[in-house]
Amino acid sequence: MTQRRRSDERASGSDDRAVSPVVGTALLLGITVILATVIGTVVLDVGVGSADAPQVTLSFSVADDGGDQVVELHHEGGEPLVAEEIVVRTEQGDEYDLSSDRLVTGERTVMVNDTGDAIGPDDVERVTVVWQDPRGSTESVLGTFRP
Repeated sequence: MTQRRRSDERASGSDDRAVSPVVGTALLLGITVILATVIGTVVLDVGVGSADAPQVTLSFSVADDGGDQVVELHHEGGEPLVAEEIVVRTEQGDEYDLSSDRLVTGERTVMVNDTGDAIGPDDVERVTVVWQDPRGSTESVLGTFRP
């Protein structure tokens, strides 16, 4: 009788042991799939994200505009700037737009507010040119000027 009990115990014990390798294999497979997805997304830069800010070199100067001094923005090199994506801010929180629709290498423009007034060097202590991602809510500072 002792032998029967041992064989019965082995038979019932083998059913419990078979579950462990199956669960372990399923967990390893799941972890592998998740890791592959994460690594693939990071390496291939796939997924919903923001556009990269334009690589551009900007400079500023003060120019005479019909007797008034205005701050000019110079595009020294790099990618073209689309005016709809550019906001010029002062330290007071005022926002200005570019006076042209597009700014490419070698061009200059003044920054104007809603009423058409340009930024004067005596009006501000700091001017910051900011690119706004058209597909998201991110911003990048492209340049800063202190007259």
